[in-house]
Amino acid sequence: MTEPLKTRYRDAGCGQLDASWADREAVVAGWVHRRRDPGGLFFVDVRDRTGLLQLSFGDWTDAESLALLEDLNPEDVIQARGIVGRRPEAAINADMATGEVELRVGRLDRLT
Repeated sequence: MTEPLKTRYRDAGCGQLDASWADREAVVAGWVHRRRDPGGLFFVDVRDRTGLLQLSFGDWTDAESLALLEDLNPEDVIQARGIVGRRPEAAINADMATGEVELRVGRLDRLT
């Protein structure tokens, strides 16, 4: 694991979170790459210069953040705080460096 890019906006770069971060709280910041709603859960891919990370939103996410999620556009700059969780075996994305984990967002803020 490379040295985390810790700043006042994040604990590490989006592409730096891996299985060693599992079950830890983390804060990331970056650009909205894509938003998905497959039903029941919401997902946002966020990117920065280190890579891409999947954010997940569900009943663990506060109501204000869920409302903001509906208003997100590509290229919005966001900050997300939550718990790094391992993806279920069937959901692991071997094509992504961060494909074993996702950030289960408790709080989301738009920075722009």
